[in-house]
Amino acid sequence: MMLLRGSPKRMAATMAATMAMATTRRQARLCAARHAALPAAARLATPGWQPALGRRGVSTVAHPGGRVVILGAGWAGFKTLQHIDEKMYDIVMISPRNHFVLTPLLASASVGTLSFRSIISPVRRLGKQVTYYEATVERIDLKTRTLTCRSHLEDRSEEFEVSFDKLVLGIGAKSNTFGIEGVAQHCHFLKDTSDARAIRQRIVECFEHASQPNVTEAQRRQLVHFAIVGGGPTGVEFAAELHDFIEEDLRRLYPNLHGDTRITIVEAGPTILSSFDESLRAYATSKFRKGGITILSGKAVKAVEAGCFTLTDGSRMPFGLALWSTGNAPSPLIRALDGVMKHERTEQVVVDSRLRALDAATGEPLDHVFAAGDCSSCKDGAYPMTAQAANQQGKYLGKCLNKMAVDGSSVPPFEFVYRGSMAFVGDYRALVDHPQHQQGGLLAWLMWRSFYLTAAVSIRNKIEIPMGWLLTILLGRDISRF
Repeated sequence: MMLLRGSPKRMAATMAATMAMATTRRQARLCAARHAALPAAARLATPGWQPALGRRGVSTVAHPGGRVVILGAGWAGFKTLQHIDEKMYDIVMISPRNHFVLTPLLASASVGTLSFRSIISPVRRLGKQVTYYEATVERIDLKTRTLTCRSHLEDRSEEFEVSFDKLVLGIGAKSNTFGIEGVAQHCHFLKDTSDARAIRQRIVECFEHASQPNVTEAQRRQLVHFAIVGGGPTGVEFAAELHDFIEEDLRRLYPNLHGDTRITIVEAGPTILSSFDESLRAYATSKFRKGGITILSGKAVKAVEAGCFTLTDGSRMPFGLALWSTGNAPSPLIRALDGVMKHERTEQVVVDSRLRALDAATGEPLDHVFAAGDCSSCKDGAYPMTAQAANQQGKYLGKCLNKMAVDGSSVPPFEFVYRGSMAFVGDYRALVDHPQHQQGGLLAWLMWRSFYLTAAVSIRNKIEIPMGWLLTILLGRDISRF
């Protein structure tokens, strides 16, 4: 309690002013609370409204573009966040993952070539004034422009609502199991660092289990058999990384198991890496076979049970670890989303050339809903479901939203520029498939590593990634289980 000094009149005036200030603050807080409960459009329409100061003392006055909510911290969502102007929008990002992942290097992290932290970048360290919620979105109401979210923290029963003026869907896709029984229960996927960590733990567990004295020969051969379903870039790169891990580290540490260790790729198509040039496919196939990696082409998995595949020809394939990498399927949120047009076969959100979602009833573009990355499909021709495409779409969308906030004018349509494909095939070798150049070998490996080093988001990543590569060469990979 402050002490008042001076004449009685001065004391009374000071006390009155203090009480008036307290009353004004209470009224302001009450007004702000009531205003926050209003929909976004109603908030922005309130004459003369200005929100209170943020927790860091930075004014959060109404932005000319209103509130934009970005769903997902993947390539599309994170790149949109990087390029959107925080002065133009009140930016909110909602994702159950509070960091961006350099997904092309997940295979390296899954065997210990790189640490998990070296390939991630936290959303909050981007250096922008953004409100972030670690949550999943349960429902999207496009009519009221409201999202119903569920906390992804301790109490996952807690729900809250977030309103928006513009919505960016960048939530990616989940792995496609094709409805095959047992895949989700008995196979690993490689979409996130949590997947890579589980794979790394399982690899070491298989070798440790196979080293136990009471394990039979059949059990030992099963435990150190690693099966990969899908011969695309993810499956091929994981097979290459695992092969190097076994040959460079585990062979020396578990010499009694080396003769039993096997890697098998099961591919339903006629060849692995079907999107690459024919000469590069032949190079990768030849290298894998020389390295002892078995490729079963033209075969598919019919059913999965604990430790065993059943193939379509009726044969059974025991395994210690199985990686499932056979393509993408829409997330449950996209499946449940009403009011937008969906692709008939893939159920992706159909967008126009400016990445605006199309109204389900009229087919006209919605100026307040955008979709990018694996959850979207362009009506004029689908873009590839790759990090490269999502990266370009996110950059475009950020700049597009900035232009709309400045003068409301339209922007040129999005144009995907194909810059080629790369794949690591092990033993310091890689493939580079560019429209004007195809390269396989050591030089391609140097290009592969250089490209993904420059693609790293933060300075920390750009330092930790080459340091991880160097430490792996000098000291080997860590095999600790914790």
